[in-house]
Amino acid sequence: MELPGRKTKVSTAGITSSIGILLLTMVFLVSTCTPATTLPLPPVLDAPFNGATDVHIIHRLEWHESSGATSYGVQVSTTPDFATLLVNETDITCLYYDVPYELSCAGVYYWRANARNANSTSAWPSPWSFTTEAVPPPFPPPPPGEVIRLYYAVNVLAGGPNAICSATSTDGVNFTEDPGVRFAHPGYSSVTDPDVVRLNNGSWLMFGSLGTSLLKATSPVSDNNFTIDESFSWDQGGVPGSYNFNGTVKTCVCHQSGIAAATYDQETGNLSYSGLALNAPPGGGMICDPSVIEVDGQYLMFYKYEPPNGTFAEHRIYLATSSDGIAWTQHSQNRFIGMGSVPAAVYYNGLIYVYFCDFYFCGSASIPAPGDLGVFISRDKGATFTFSAIRIQGKTDRPVDPAPVVVVQEE
Repeated sequence: MELPGRKTKVSTAGITSSIGILLLTMVFLVSTCTPATTLPLPPVLDAPFNGATDVHIIHRLEWHESSGATSYGVQVSTTPDFATLLVNETDITCLYYDVPYELSCAGVYYWRANARNANSTSAWPSPWSFTTEAVPPPFPPPPPGEVIRLYYAVNVLAGGPNAICSATSTDGVNFTEDPGVRFAHPGYSSVTDPDVVRLNNGSWLMFGSLGTSLLKATSPVSDNNFTIDESFSWDQGGVPGSYNFNGTVKTCVCHQSGIAAATYDQETGNLSYSGLALNAPPGGGMICDPSVIEVDGQYLMFYKYEPPNGTFAEHRIYLATSSDGIAWTQHSQNRFIGMGSVPAAVYYNGLIYVYFCDFYFCGSASIPAPGDLGVFISRDKGATFTFSAIRIQGKTDRPVDPAPVVVVQEE
């Protein structure tokens, strides 16, 4: 008898004794099985859902896990037959793919994903389609004498030494780098995450991040070199976000227990811890990178959330709110704005701009990016946001860690 996947071997042996010869027949089952070739099922697509509209022109495609799959492929096309491919990626080991360049506004796109393992590849599922956001209206004319000055760290992706540069814009999207650097110091060549705020006397205060410590520098005008204050000391959290709260400068920082608040004394030049503003999510993960603005009497804090064991590509931007700038809505109540990291917000010309890094903009110097940094823009005071990529003309190096301020024409 033969069993599936096995061979039968029969052996006969004779044993001689005083009473004769006994014949024994032994049957051996020899296994010749090979590992099963399991064809993975096509993954179930997740987002953007089929028929979605108003999708950002740089977007993440997501699908569900397929049993037995070790990697996935994804395709994007402008036609349902996929005759012309905008994206044709294989060997994706996660359950999403970030489209690495801008799609066209008001465009219809088709996408699909398949599953793969060492032995086989699934069929393609029925494709889904989505329509990208409409062409946004033109920006309003800039206020006379006002610009956005965007500070950012350079040389970080190249391995340093780091410096802080700045660029200006009247529409929040198209920037020109200012001459020179705003801060560079051989003793602080690892500085990142600049944070700039105007003091009551009209001068400018800059914090820079050194891990969980901060450096402090000042300048009489926003586009000059900032001078280090060697006497300043702070080691209770980095990646700061400061705002002038009715004459009092408040600074939020990353803290091991969430996002902490501190108060800057403009007379002594010291920073003192006030307490936690946002508690760490009870379900795990990290919140960090706070940025606070005030819009019509309401305070908005944009911050980064990193899920448990998350990667840079999984960072997400959330929005907390406060009526007094002190008591904030907690993470479970807060609204997801979009994928990204190190958000930095400014309210300019009736619009909210939230600049950010992500895997493509700031992940590696070798990864082609669709612009220099990303920005979410709200024309309705935070109710909805659209995406754009900013560009900096004449930039020194690929920028990271944005920090915007509104500057009225300075002498």
